[in-house]
Amino acid sequence: MGERQNVEFKRGISPEDGKVSSVDEEILKSVVAFANTNDGVIFIGIDDFAQVKGLGLDSKAKDRLEGRIRQLVRTRIRPIPPIGIGFEDVRGLVVAKIVVARGESPIYMLGGVVYVRDGSHDVAAQPEQLTRLVLEHAV
Repeated sequence: MGERQNVEFKRGISPEDGKVSSVDEEILKSVVAFANTNDGVIFIGIDDFAQVKGLGLDSKAKDRLEGRIRQLVRTRIRPIPPIGIGFEDVRGLVVAKIVVARGESPIYMLGGVVYVRDGSHDVAAQPEQLTRLVLEHAV
């Protein structure tokens, strides 16, 4: 199965160098979109064609990657959404799995922008979508 409303694939994540790359931004957009729209899972180590590429991580590198993802989420997304991070062995290759729950806050933002999930895409929310998100939490 490919990407869809509640599943996103990312080929990789940038190396831990203190600088946020466009790859990191794309992962953070997906976290925000799932937190605003519906529960979802981001698999890192699988490309857009659903081909498992793996991450080549040992247990120490897995811990560093989990810490990097958590640090990116904590420092870039407001408010901080609920996430879980784990690793799966898929045909002998390591794949990271970020599970994002639909958050309890009305909206989540990355750099002041609210993203929502639209099919297999993360898009900036339009005014009517923002209104819907806020009203859903007002009831």
